[in-house]
Amino acid sequence: MRNLSLGCFGFLVLLLGIAPATAMSGRDYLQLDSSNRALHVMGMVEAMKYADDLSGRESLKWLFDCAGTWTGVQFEVALSEYLEVNRYKLSYRTPSLLVSAVGNKCSNAPMWAR
Repeated sequence: MRNLSLGCFGFLVLLLGIAPATAMSGRDYLQLDSSNRALHVMGMVEAMKYADDLSGRESLKWLFDCAGTWTGVQFEVALSEYLEVNRYKLSYRTPSLLVSAVGNKCSNAPMWAR
């Protein structure tokens, strides 16, 4: 019983020592190779779609209406081009950068997304 308690305590210490997940910065994103960039943006798109569906607000409906059939490569190109033009935003987090990058390419994007 004592070993089980020590094991549980050790597991809790390990969990508490793990750093929380954070979104990647634009600078970190640009350090990835092209295929990993495409995978990263598709993960963000899937997460955004899931969150938008769960919220029921459809605040990103414009994004999925415009870019819903884009490939990972198309999202990667849009975000990479956006960062090349907006170098001062390299410290921003990639989810907000992706929304702005797609917003600049979609005529149906609301003003806050450009």
